[in-house]
Amino acid sequence: MPKKPTRRCAIYTRKSSEEGLELEYNSLHAQRDAAEAFIQSQKHEGWKVIKQAYDDGGISGGHMERPALQQMLGDLKAGKIDVVVVYKVDRLSRSLADFAQMMKVFDNHEVSFVSVTQQFNTSSSMGRLTLNVLLSFAQFEREVTGERIRDKIALSKKKGRWTGGVPPLGYDAEGGKLKINAEETEVVKQCFQLYLESSGLIETVNKLNERGLTTKHFVSTKGRVHEGKPWIAKQLHRILMQPIYQGFVQHKGEQYPGEHEAIIEEELWNQVQTKLREKQPDFQKGITNASKNIQSQHPLKGFLHTDDGFALTPTYTSKKIKQADNTNIKKRYRYYVSQRAIGQGYESSKIKTVNALILENTVKTIIAQSLPKLAKFISHDDFSEEKVEQRLSKHANYLSSIAVHESGFSEILNLLEPKIVLSTEQIIITLNQENIKRLLPIEVKDSNSKFNTIKELPNVEIEIKGELITLTSAVNLKFSRGRTELIDGQTGQVITPSQVTPNQNLVQVIVQAEFWRQQMIDSPTKSMSEIMKPYDVNPNYVRRLLNAAYLAPEIKKAIFQGTQPSELQVQDLTQKHSMNWKTQKEELGFV
Repeated sequence: MPKKPTRRCAIYTRKSSEEGLELEYNSLHAQRDAAEAFIQSQKHEGWKVIKQAYDDGGISGGHMERPALQQMLGDLKAGKIDVVVVYKVDRLSRSLADFAQMMKVFDNHEVSFVSVTQQFNTSSSMGRLTLNVLLSFAQFEREVTGERIRDKIALSKKKGRWTGGVPPLGYDAEGGKLKINAEETEVVKQCFQLYLESSGLIETVNKLNERGLTTKHFVSTKGRVHEGKPWIAKQLHRILMQPIYQGFVQHKGEQYPGEHEAIIEEELWNQVQTKLREKQPDFQKGITNASKNIQSQHPLKGFLHTDDGFALTPTYTSKKIKQADNTNIKKRYRYYVSQRAIGQGYESSKIKTVNALILENTVKTIIAQSLPKLAKFISHDDFSEEKVEQRLSKHANYLSSIAVHESGFSEILNLLEPKIVLSTEQIIITLNQENIKRLLPIEVKDSNSKFNTIKELPNVEIEIKGELITLTSAVNLKFSRGRTELIDGQTGQVITPSQVTPNQNLVQVIVQAEFWRQQMIDSPTKSMSEIMKPYDVNPNYVRRLLNAAYLAPEIKKAIFQGTQPSELQVQDLTQKHSMNWKTQKEELGFV
């Protein structure tokens, strides 16, 4: 009888925790002994144990970043291994995806896989089926264990218990509970007090560092020393916002009375929280500096979907416009495009592309029109019903007074986190009552003006379902020749954005242009550089401004009245244009 060829067998062992590894005979030894015994039983098949040990102690099987595993895979690819033997399938991996990846490597190098306690061999189709079934159960067990741990943590936090990790500054972990650290407590108190006395986070950080105070110094359970570091604004902000210093434990946005002792008194805590809210990005920056005001070119990004569940994402197109000197400038037009139209073809989607400006103004108007009516549904511990209505009315008025490209619109959307669903027949905006409450503490100025507002929008229907408020506007979308039109579902009339408050940026350009033109008229013998010298202004900047001085009177009048096209921008005015007024109006979209 011919002798069987030698089959070199590698034994892989693993244990998830480090508990018990210090023992003279531990789980890794037991796994190896069982595997060696099995290999010995296959001696007649030419099986032989290789000397190299592949042991991963204290490492989870949920990933492949394991030193011994990687070493074994390297030796396998080098042709040093014919069979991989484990005590149980989940010792090699608890992830079905990782296991499939490893089995592919095994197959490519003609290596068999054997489990001692689960009799199968991957060289047969039945063995492969058995392996996949066993591995699926192993992954299921791992996921169920994870769910149990998460549920246990959630229950512990609801009971106010400390659930582990690095204890926060001001506390030490003793016996699974937080205990006051007297020295660190003084640092925490200084953080709060100094912030209240300073102009903001940066000044407070500087004062803390000047006093030689640092972040938390601690030693991990493995004995690793983490030195305290100088303060930065982000770390200080995290401390000031941490409800644990008020005696609470936080879990998924909810706060529960904790077992630990509070460090910061309620009055000081409330004063700091009030100041932090006041220091949030101010809604009232105005439009004096457009580059600072534009938070997002597409403020509805992330909030917008079609009624068939596809996201509408930002896009734009550029159109070349010929100027008087025969040079071309590019004008950009913004849109939201359906992902269904992109992925499955434009013919498959009812909603393809939507003009961004029209849609943003419609959404802004629906929210502004609805906010005052929502007061009766919102209850707040710190505000009476009358106060809630007053605050929401102010926000509605403020929304109406700003343009959609200003940061204030994006800021409000980020607070409200609306879900906006768009169909060809209506626009549905869903708001959470808790998110609406975020607006109440924020002060905004009264305004009687209107800016980029949709006029005569159909009445918005309001529906309450638990914590959710749904706003439905009967606005139809009509697509014609690549353009989007909004149609009043009740009257059938076209709805268009109407800007009825002057854009101060555009007005300022016209005023400055006229000023410099008059300076040149008053000093005909002086060069432009001589005229600019007393004002310390860059002549190139003035040359660009002067282009606006020679615009058609109808264009200037519309800008002063606030009736110019909504998308008109400063750079449009300062470009060179034809001296023909009719052509100017065409170039700037006044037709």
